[in-house]
Amino acid sequence: MWEVLNDPASMAKTMPGVESFDVHDERRWTANVKIPLGLGGLKMKIDMDKTEEREPGVRARCRSRARASAR
Repeated sequence: MWEVLNDPASMAKTMPGVESFDVHDERRWTANVKIPLGLGGLKMKIDMDKTEEREPGVRARCRSRARASAR
């Protein structure tokens, strides 16, 4: 799991409905995701930021923000 969290390309492959996945630097990435729900769907923008890595390769703190809209 640690390797996936630290490899944005692997992370994008694990998320369903990814329309775009942008890597800003080694600590921050943004994904635009569209999930079909019934006749409509849910669109989300997810911002992930690895804010603190206490023990490299062992423990880190991440912060994420998501904005969603339904249609």
